[in-house]
Amino acid sequence: MARPRKEETTTSGAQAEGTNEQAQDEAGSEATSEGTSGLNKKELVRQALKALGKSSKPAKIHDWILKRYREDIDPNHISSYKSQLLGASKKKRKRSEAAPTTTRANSSSDVSFKDIQAVKNLADRLGQKKFWGLIDLLLPVAKAR
Repeated sequence: MARPRKEETTTSGAQAEGTNEQAQDEAGSEATSEGTSGLNKKELVRQALKALGKSSKPAKIHDWILKRYREDIDPNHISSYKSQLLGASKKKRKRSEAAPTTTRANSSSDVSFKDIQAVKNLADRLGQKKFWGLIDLLLPVAKAR
């Protein structure tokens, strides 16, 4: 059912607001009498996806909503809402999967700036020849100078 058109008035703002409120009340009572109990169209699609499954087609969702809530939603709108609802869950999943990579930067196996400064100070203190001798002693495989 279509919503009633708002009356165009050329009166003051207070009277115009009253007219808008009346139109919204009428539209809200009409939606409640149809059985939607205040649910918006996106929420109706969410309910249909929960009941019918994520892979259900917009035409099937349209029939389910029309039968259950007596609300007529264009299948193109249903498709759009479905993409928004299912796309949001993918974004949440990607963010939760990406979280462990950010903690890796703080792990103890990473080399910090202080570690590099300590190695440089050691090299300055020992001299180049003794420093490379120490590296050869610690890592005999790493002779790529």
